[in-house]
Amino acid sequence: MRSITKKFEALQLEQWLKKHTAITAENFIQEPHCNKLNIVITRTTHLTYHTGQLALLK
Repeated sequence: MRSITKKFEALQLEQWLKKHTAITAENFIQEPHCNKLNIVITRTTHLTYHTGQLALLK
């Protein structure tokens, strides 16, 4: 099993919904959607978008 898969599986739901390290505690109160799960989803989507752009270059 890959290292990242192990880390993902080790986190409980409550941990996924906690504040991501890239946001301050004050901002997290105003933007609770900036949790670890949402950050992984949005960064993956962003990467997929750029992968699609690269495919169009061919």
